[in-house]
Amino acid sequence: MIPSTVQFKKLIFKIGEVSKMIDVSPRQIRYWESKGCIESLRGNENSSRVYDFHNFMKISSIKYFLDQGYTLHGAIDQTKNHIKNMDFLRKFLEKSYHGIQELDGKMAVNLGFFNAEKSEILYGMLNENDEIEYRVIKK
Repeated sequence: MIPSTVQFKKLIFKIGEVSKMIDVSPRQIRYWESKGCIESLRGNENSSRVYDFHNFMKISSIKYFLDQGYTLHGAIDQTKNHIKNMDFLRKFLEKSYHGIQELDGKMAVNLGFFNAEKSEILYGMLNENDEIEYRVIKK
């Protein structure tokens, strides 16, 4: 079973863990936080910095774009766009995914109704070359 978004929200990482996993110094992470790029889940100034999965992904994305040569401002802009695109893709897939079925001996993803009359269903599958193919089948 795929974990739900609620379960991902329960993933919490200490600053040292994030630092090691993403190869960014704790000092750099604190700097990004001071600039408002990310947010820790600290209760007060004396508690340790911990980050939820969303901020872990933001840190990872910022690091990626910095490594690609972007400035911090550019990396943050790219990260915002990336998150916006991923949110759209997640929502689209949640709405369009209707299960996996076998068609002519091949695994196929049911992408829902193809037409307004709801008389045809769109399926996506991979051919023998791992290229995507689509089929419309009457209900």
